[in-house]
Amino acid sequence: MSQTPKDDGERQAKESARQAARNRVVLDLDPTLEAVLKLLANQSPSVPLSNLVAFLTVIGLHQLAEGRISLEWARHPTRALRFDQRLTLPPIPERYLRLLNGEPEPLPAEKSAADLLKDWRPR
Repeated sequence: MSQTPKDDGERQAKESARQAARNRVVLDLDPTLEAVLKLLANQSPSVPLSNLVAFLTVIGLHQLAEGRISLEWARHPTRALRFDQRLTLPPIPERYLRLLNGEPEPLPAEKSAADLLKDWRPR
């Protein structure tokens, strides 16, 4: 069954409405940070980049709400006309920079029985 022009127009209108309802955000990210995020999103099994960024953002919001992190230490004055301050980003963890550079992940260090039992206390 072929689509009539009316059906095609309705389909295009629905698609246009769906696209208009999407919440798109453009962010200026450090190129290295963007590369690390893309690397993580494309690991097997891959996830959409926007989904990964949303997930990490919500995790950060939980930590902020619980008082586990603070933005105060990172605030610095800026000469920008639109903002009073900007946040200085902490360094990207070395583990992800190594992955970005194609270095293999190090194997976890083997622990001896003494190391494993060091913190063990009988009940």
